[in-house]
Amino acid sequence: MLRPLFLRKLRKYVAALPALAFGFVANPAFSTIVTIDAGGVTTGASTASFVGGSLTTTGGTFTKSTTAGQQPSSVIGVKGGFLANEVDVSGEKLSLNFGSNAVIVSEITLGLLKRKGVDGNANDEAAQLVTNGGTSCASGAIGFCILSAAGSGVWRGKPDGVDNLSPANTGNGGIFKITNPFGTELISSIQFLPWAISGTGAANSDFGLVSITYTTTAIPEPGTLALVSLGLLGLSFAGGRRARR
Repeated sequence: MLRPLFLRKLRKYVAALPALAFGFVANPAFSTIVTIDAGGVTTGASTASFVGGSLTTTGGTFTKSTTAGQQPSSVIGVKGGFLANEVDVSGEKLSLNFGSNAVIVSEITLGLLKRKGVDGNANDEAAQLVTNGGTSCASGAIGFCILSAAGSGVWRGKPDGVDNLSPANTGNGGIFKITNPFGTELISSIQFLPWAISGTGAANSDFGLVSITYTTTAIPEPGTLALVSLGLLGLSFAGGRRARR
């Protein structure tokens, strides 16, 4: 009597393994919140790795601007170009790649964006962001997302808000935080580039990356899935045995 019952139980729980495995993959408990800032890059390097992604430079290596009185004190830039410690129109950019594990970006903070008339700028400085994997900044949708230092900060995207953390009318100011810049869209890569303003020179489009915060969901290895599923199966058998006593 016990053997047929055991076989019936075994077939039942083996059939449930795919569902158990799927539930394990879909569990949001594996989400990780990651913040990238100047503390995670090395001056003179051209790439830095983070959980779920990597940041690379074009046109030079990483620099960290630490101008006295600037808050926050460290901003990621690219060495060379018109301004040595910022991303400007000399072909420099910062590229953040998340690979196949797209993320949701909750916050981006950019610095050193100054308003018209500050340090000889003929226009409000601006930065552009180009994404792949989402539609907020994809070239096939509304175009590039632009953050301008005009007013209290102007963002072309899907933000919950732009906060001016440091006034853009002083030499050490111009720090803007964008909350939920792309809404709930999954983003696979972001390029940070200057926004060239025709005829005004490089001094009118330069900035630095203060920080970016995103949520990544790690997908467990197949071997881990198998172990967890078998563990759940064992617990089910143990519960069944206790119930029959």
